[in-house]
Amino acid sequence: MKRNFERASILFLLLVFLAIEAAFADNITFSSGNTSMQMKGDNRIVRLSEGANINTGDVEIKAQTVTITGKDYSNLECDGNVSINDFKHRITIYSTSLIYNRNTQSIVVDGWIELQDLNNEVAASAAWLDFNMDEGILKMQIRAKIIKKTEKGPMICRADNIIFNRDNNTLLLSGNSSVNWDGNSYNANNIQVDLKTEEIKMVGEIKGNIKG
Repeated sequence: MKRNFERASILFLLLVFLAIEAAFADNITFSSGNTSMQMKGDNRIVRLSEGANINTGDVEIKAQTVTITGKDYSNLECDGNVSINDFKHRITIYSTSLIYNRNTQSIVVDGWIELQDLNNEVAASAAWLDFNMDEGILKMQIRAKIIKKTEKGPMICRADNIIFNRDNNTLLLSGNSSVNWDGNSYNANNIQVDLKTEEIKMVGEIKGNIKG
């Protein structure tokens, strides 16, 4: 009886591994303290818990728990001390939870996030994030802030909403927008910032404090 139970356990773990492996087109390595699979009709839910680590080539995910669902196992719901490293785009995101969709290459975070973009020498934080990895568009809301490293010191951009185009290296700030840089401060309803040329454009009611 004990031997049959051990065989059944090994077979179950093998099925779980094959299910996870089938979920990814790229090579995958993963580990966790506990792994389970739940069947709901034609749907399978794979759950990695007690410290999950998934590596799919360009993307590495670490979290206390990762739940894999959806068609072709495309949705990864991550909870607890989450970090996701996008080695291709050299971006790291930290949060308490996030949802990563492999098919659309999108990351959604409904909660506090911190982000590091090594390619553009940018650090960011907000309470909500929608990031399309292929298009290079980050949308941030609620206490959104981006800090850009420059030769004149850090450029600090704040707004209710920020859209960051990584490919063009531009920012669109809207709602309580402000930029503090090189001893100067700029405030407006909407502010456009070119992080490459360091050009700042303001729209709407404008306030500023420029050093002489």
